[in-house]
Amino acid sequence: MTSQPLYNIPKGSILKLDGRELTVSVREESGYAVECKETGECFTLPLERVETAIRHRDCEVIKPADFEKRKALLKHTDGLECVDQLSEKDQRIVQARLALVIAQDELRAEGVKLTQRSMNKSGTHRRLLLTRAEQIAPGHNFLGTRRGGKLASGFDVPQGRTLASYRDVYHRFDHNPIVLADRDRMKGRREPRLCEWQEQFIDYVLNCWHDPKQPKLASVYKLATKVFHRSPREMAQDINFPSITTIRTRAKAISDVVTVLGRGGTRHGANTKGAGSTDVRALAFGEKFEWDQCLLSIFTSGDGVVRAEIIDPKEAPQELADNEIRRCWLHVILDIATREVLGWVMSETADADHSKALLRMATRDKTKEGCDTAASRIPCRPSAWGLR
Repeated sequence: MTSQPLYNIPKGSILKLDGRELTVSVREESGYAVECKETGECFTLPLERVETAIRHRDCEVIKPADFEKRKALLKHTDGLECVDQLSEKDQRIVQARLALVIAQDELRAEGVKLTQRSMNKSGTHRRLLLTRAEQIAPGHNFLGTRRGGKLASGFDVPQGRTLASYRDVYHRFDHNPIVLADRDRMKGRREPRLCEWQEQFIDYVLNCWHDPKQPKLASVYKLATKVFHRSPREMAQDINFPSITTIRTRAKAISDVVTVLGRGGTRHGANTKGAGSTDVRALAFGEKFEWDQCLLSIFTSGDGVVRAEIIDPKEAPQELADNEIRRCWLHVILDIATREVLGWVMSETADADHSKALLRMATRDKTKEGCDTAASRIPCRPSAWGLR
């Protein structure tokens, strides 16, 4: 007989047990199939073992919904979960902001219609809000009262828009006061993270990486740490080389055009990133060509003009249509780089003899014919280089 679990642990929950985080994959008859997030080990936890640990508060269960909330909280606070992780100065700021949020909730519950404008410095409800916050947390001097003829230092209350944002974020994260802390630390350091010689090292590594031989960045980085020269003064500034993660981040920020030109060469870069680029690498006349053949249907249109269209020989009927004059095969060969027509042949059939005739037309000199291939009336050049 299968025993029913005492606790509802859905799939995807995280069990914090014995100092490890175990993800529940599926509920089995004998227990829970779990996977360790650190080692990737998969095994089955007995049902009794899990329930006993939960009962003795040795196991914490984080359900998928709670996990997403915690993930959003950690992202918002940059890894902080409780106010105790803050400094004393930041804790005092959080206490003052929490008092302002609680004051807003109490006034709204009493029917006061607080708006961002009414909570501004010249708003109608500004003093009422600060008086209520002063009653909740008297030690912050929200009203800025004078003591002994001097203005006592107090909490600098922001405008109504910021006060409303405090309340919104506080309720959005389930009344956790840690979200009221300043987030200036997430903006990064104001001063440069790397000194001058470290920036030069990154440029050196990336320049060596942009080579048509396409070396691996890890190999270039390892070799650069051995050959890059640093003076004693530079080593006194910082002795460590920038990490390869930093260099990979810089490499991703480089333009695709620069990367293609550096690691693929000028010709490959112009062919893949230039205007009119094509997958076929042909930049000069005679490098490569393409040929094709198609079945043409020559017919008379309704306005009496003779026209032609390409038809499929497998689907077209054997008999000619009423307005159809005849059918013939067109063999054509084009230069890839210039799009010039090197030769064309029309025949009754599509066989190898006409393909040979097409090649002869493409490779012979056409100066005598003086064929018109451009607006300047220059004869088409013979193409022999692409026929290899």
